Amino acid sequence: MHDHQAVLAKLAEGTAFMLRGSAAKELWGIGGGLEERMSKCTGGEANGLIRLLESKRASQTQSCKVKDDVFGGTFTLDEWLKTPRERRPTTDKYSSGEQLPKLLHVRADQPNFPALKRMLQMPTWFEEANWIWERPTSSDPSRPKLPNERQAFLQLVHARQYTEGHVDNNGTDTIIKVLAGLVLTACWSQSLEPCALGADGRLEDRKIDGEGCDDGGGRVSVMDWKAFKSLPSARLFLVRKGDVVFLPAGTFHYVYTVETKVAVAVDFMNGLGWQRREAAVARDRRIDPKAKEGIGPLPELFRHGVLHIERPRVQKAVDEGQQPSPGRRAELQAILDWGVKLDKETPAHGTAKGPPWPTRDPDVRKALNLIYGYVNPWKDA
Repeated sequence: MHDHQAVLAKLAEGTAFMLRGSAAKELWGIGGGLEERMSKCTGGEANGLIRLLESKRASQTQSCKVKDDVFGGTFTLDEWLKTPRERRPTTDKYSSGEQLPKLLHVRADQPNFPALKRMLQMPTWFEEANWIWERPTSSDPSRPKLPNERQAFLQLVHARQYTEGHVDNNGTDTIIKVLAGLVLTACWSQSLEPCALGADGRLEDRKIDGEGCDDGGGRVSVMDWKAFKSLPSARLFLVRKGDVVFLPAGTFHYVYTVETKVAVAVDFMNGLGWQRREAAVARDRRIDPKAKEGIGPLPELFRHGVLHIERPRVQKAVDEGQQPSPGRRAELQAILDWGVKLDKETPAHGTAKGPPWPTRDPDVRKALNLIYGYVNPWKDA
């Protein structure tokens, strides 16, 4: 994979994939110093991360505490990491069996670690192309802020912890880079396996009693590896330090942390693969009609992406006389195709509240016309 357009095209195909080695470093290097400093940690990488974060506090290290919202309580990172496994608190929020909660799962702007946001800088192409990425309002005062704009999340997870098969943030892609540790990740696509899976797309359809990953002798899930192996979209990754896993929208993934890991996770969305995004949202709505739509309704994200991300990028390219690459052309054509689809779904009587339906918004129409002219210049001749 030679450039980011190839990465975006691969995501649009809908099957999970992984980059490692020079490709991972070149296309998904973490700037700001965190990745580089993690590579120099001594005395255990998890301990090294804790020292790195705590050293940036103005107050005493011992006061560096994090509140865990999963099960409640406040702990220093050092206290939790050194707690014997059998005494660590567990949670059943994401599972019918007990699991250990993540030691650390925080946004880049976590107040306890003021230097973290500076040390977690995503690739420039990712920030420029991502419709849901949090951007400084100073760069575009006219751009409305999404309610749940995304930042990078830093994770620190104990060894021998597992997470049942699940989908993250329906409608968006998830990208995870491991900075330390060893992780086994099994992935399969809900949208590519409509007949092979159950109604909810899960593979853990049975529970057993006795000792399991939770070390508590309770009820634990068991992956149906035989069923997993039969799925064409099944992918099994052994993720090492420096590797990056890309999970397209609608991708289920089961995660087992072999060695205590440090990882950076981000969400991504653009116009490519919009059919898969809609399918993932529809699936969640069928399973739970009251479920929230991830970061927001897809038509509103379409409006936001077209007006405030793609229009400025295309206008800049037009002003500078740049022609779209084949990959960029395909990306923009997908946006136009999605616009046609949304146009056919225009509510008969408009919307009850809020802005007009995206493709009936005059500003959105102008932006789509700009994109069309940029992608098909010969048709204007």
